[in-house]
Formats: sequence, C-alpha cells, structure tokens
Amino acid sequence: MSDGSADNFEADGLDQWSNTIGDDEELIALWAALLAATQEAGPKELDASLAQHFATLGARSRRTTEGLILAVIAATAAEGPAWEDWRVVLHRHFARDERMDLAVAAAILLEWRKEETTPDWRSLAERVTERVFRSYIQDMRSLLDLLDKPDEAAAAAAGLVMLASELFDVAIAMEVDGIEELQHSVESAELIQSVQQRLSEKAEDQSAPVAQNLAKAQALIEVTLRQLEIGPSVVH
Repeated sequence: MSDGSADNFEADGLDQWSNTIGDDEELIALWAALLAATQEAGPKELDASLAQHFATLGARSRRTTEGLILAVIAATAAEGPAWEDWRVVLHRHFARDERMDLAVAAAILLEWRKEETTPDWRSLAERVTERVFRSYIQDMRSLLDLLDKPDEAAAAAAGLVMLASELFDVAIAMEVDGIEELQHSVESAELIQSVQQRLSEKAEDQSAPVAQNLAKAQALIEVTLRQLEIGPSVVH
C-alpha cells in the first residue's frame, strides 16, 4: 500500500509504518502542519498552497493528510450515519490509495473554514476496525441491490470487486487488536456471510462479464476472511 516514498515527518518518528495510518498524535501533527501551510492562502491561492504542502510529504503522510481533509466535515458534524464517521472516512481513503484532487481538497477546506470548528482527532476511538469493516459491508449490500437493474448491473459488479479489493487491503494492514475485534463480532461475521451468499445467488442470473466480477468479489472476500480468521472460510 506504499510506494516507498520517504516522509519529511520521518525524522520525528511519524513514518514508522508504511501501510498504516498511525496514532492520534500523528493525525494531530499532520493536521497542524496542513493548517500552518495553508492558513495565509485565500480561496484563489489554496490549490497552489495545497500542492506545495503535499509536495513536502511522502506518500503515507500525504494519504493521511488527504484523508483528514475528507474527514474534517464528518469530524465536526453533530451526527451522521455510523458508517460515515470521520475515522471510517479516513481509513477508507487511506486504503484506496488514490491521489485526492486538489480542487476537491480546497473546496472542502473552504467549506470547513466557514465555521472552523476544531475537529477532535482523538474522538470515536472505540471499535474503529469493526466500523470500517461494516461500512464496506453496507456499501456492498447497496451495490448488490443494483444488480437487479440491467442498466446498472455491470457498474455495480465492478464496484463490488473494487470494494472487496479495498477490504482485503485493509485486512492485510490490520493490527492484532483490530483482527481480534472482528473475530469477537458475531454480527459482523453474519453480515459478511450474507454478502457472500447474495453474491453467489446473484451470479446465477447475470451475464458472463457481470458473473465473472461477482466471482472475483466473492473470492477476494473469502481470502480476506481467511486473513482475518473469521467466518466459514476458515478451516480450523
């Protein structure tokens, strides 16, 4: 999940893990660095200011900083769906490993500046792994519902492969505490098993390309469950 780039934060011990986000102190440090680098930039200069700041970061710190930008609105919102909380947004952006569009990043920061409510980057620290895991299940279930619509089935099947691939990336980077958290979550195991069952059922009535993608998604989920040692795919 890392391209091997070195972070300028490395000297301070903030880039020890190439494929994980790090602790809350790192999030706070990265957010402070972002604000310091962009605080003087007006709306017209913010894109360039962001580009300049991102250029000082290695791949891992940039991905985390982008995730914080994406997450800041959720982090300062009064409430929202559990699968959209700021830690879920952050972890999923990190797993996706795609460069954030500067215009999008600038627009989010400008929106946040209107209120400039201080985000609490230490909040919602309990059962993060389970929330991230279940957010993927939530999105998979939504895409499964679209398979009954012929004009949307192909895109939905491709989306399921993408989500299953991201979930696998999350699983292989997961720390022991997170794995144990999922292993003790009966509800999460039941939910992912229901997704597997629906993937198998839906594949029977689809065109060959769609069915092939559904099979890929199912295979990725099975490998993920083996990695996490949860569900019926595990041989004890």
